[in-house]
Amino acid sequence: MKKHIFKLRLQTTITLLVSGVIIFCLLVTNYLTKQYIEETTLTRIEEKARNISRTVALSPIVIDGLSGKSDEATIQTYTEKIRKATDVLFIVVLDMNGIRKSHPNPNKIGKRFVGGDENAVFSGEEYKSTAKGTLGMSFRYFTPVFTDNGKQVGAVVVGILLDDVKNQVKQSDRIIFISMFLGIMIGLIGAVLLAKKVKTIMFGMEPDEIAKLLEQRSAMLEYAREGVLAVDKNGNITLVNQEATRLFKKMGIDEEYIGRKIEDFIPTFHLQAVIEKDRK
Repeated sequence: MKKHIFKLRLQTTITLLVSGVIIFCLLVTNYLTKQYIEETTLTRIEEKARNISRTVALSPIVIDGLSGKSDEATIQTYTEKIRKATDVLFIVVLDMNGIRKSHPNPNKIGKRFVGGDENAVFSGEEYKSTAKGTLGMSFRYFTPVFTDNGKQVGAVVVGILLDDVKNQVKQSDRIIFISMFLGIMIGLIGAVLLAKKVKTIMFGMEPDEIAKLLEQRSAMLEYAREGVLAVDKNGNITLVNQEATRLFKKMGIDEEYIGRKIEDFIPTFHLQAVIEKDRK
């Protein structure tokens, strides 16, 4: 029973191969770009939260309010101005008992901070965290508040909603997807054009057809009763069949012919003059 082997045509093979390489490269690039954007976005948000948190923690209004030197109500007014100007989710100032002195929702002032990640800041530690509070899941940055003599009187927490981070990443994903789609389309068109060009160069023949044709022509030349020589445009020998080899040996010429000029063996053979005349 004969086995039927499915073979793709050369043009199809080249198109699929080039397209596959392009798609693979674009997918890898898309993944790496997405990872880079996510990391860059989170880094930028962390820097923003850290800078705001440190700025508020160093404010005399906050320090004096937590120390009892001024009215605590000034803390809410000050932090809300900063929050609206910087477009963050919240800026919460806490005293050493974890009681809020500021909050976007005034009803939350005077109540304990929610999240469970605030304990370390009361030991003077500055850090970042992700937790769920009354306003939802958020990225938070904690900064302790110290007086001029180094006594800790409270802490500042700056929060940025994680949904905002995800939305920024999604916007970047759309741009990346569009770019990848355009890249694939251009790559496919290029692959098709390349395949057609290669096919034209090969006179529309498949590799097995070319191999079979060369095999047939080689057999015809080798077993021809006449001596056959083939030369390139510079007059260098490129092919010698068996009969021509026999004649060369009969003339006492037993050297390597391929790549050399026929005049090197037969000076009276004026093939070069014929080539030069044909060029003119």
